[in-house]
Amino acid sequence: CFFQWADMCKSFLQEAQWYHKKGTPTFEEYMENGWISSGGAVLLIHAYFLVTENISNEATESLDNHHDFLRWPCIIYRLTNDFSSTVSMLIYHIFPLHKS
Repeated sequence: CFFQWADMCKSFLQEAQWYHKKGTPTFEEYMENGWISSGGAVLLIHAYFLVTENISNEATESLDNHHDFLRWPCIIYRLTNDFSSTVSMLIYHIFPLHKS
């Protein structure tokens, strides 16, 4: 569980470096980093521990290794979040709340 938090912080740092350097990652780089920075893995792991009574060592090892059952929901979450942010920004620029 700790490693998920550390990975998420590293992915935040990577996004900050891209922003600071005005760099544009490839789609593959963005998605590899983005599914972790979405925070979905941390949320899903904490939810798993909240609803599961008997947790095996095998289960905790699987959670630490970023198996696809964590990756794909996080990718969907990330893309959905990016899409909604883009739509909101487009609407704001088309219909600004204040006039300059």
